[in-house]
Amino acid sequence: LNNNVIFLENKKGISINGGGEVKIQFYSNIPKMIKEVEWEENKFDVEIITYSKIDKFNFDQELKSISFEINEENKFVTINMSEELLGGPYVILLNDEQITYSKYSSKENHISLSMKPESSGEIIIIGTTVIPEFSMFLPLIMGFLIILTLPLMRKVSLH
Repeated sequence: LNNNVIFLENKKGISINGGGEVKIQFYSNIPKMIKEVEWEENKFDVEIITYSKIDKFNFDQELKSISFEINEENKFVTINMSEELLGGPYVILLNDEQITYSKYSSKENHISLSMKPESSGEIIIIGTTVIPEFSMFLPLIMGFLIILTLPLMRKVSLH
């Protein structure tokens, strides 16, 4: 709907209020490709739904990104993945230029990112969070210790 993907699933349809122009496109039997991404002992499925051919799929833990190449323009590309793998907010680049996308939470802890690239080339999805290499409690504990010791240091002044 206006270049935003809406998953109808078991719903009967959509309702539009307010008037104006609406562009509706639909698809039902689009090819799905599942790429398995591995991080330490954890395995995650990244599902790519598109009519475009996908080449050179890559998950880069250090850059917090997923990249792949598409060979067609103006075809919808939808990525379904666990939020644990690559947390948002997201930036999506097509040939190093930022493009618009829509985000949809399809299931608990899973998201769908949909875009309609205007040209072929490399798509890079960059997240701001990714599976941590160490416990998240360590920075939290350090933060609390700093907060607790600051007032104590003010009271115990060497002056």
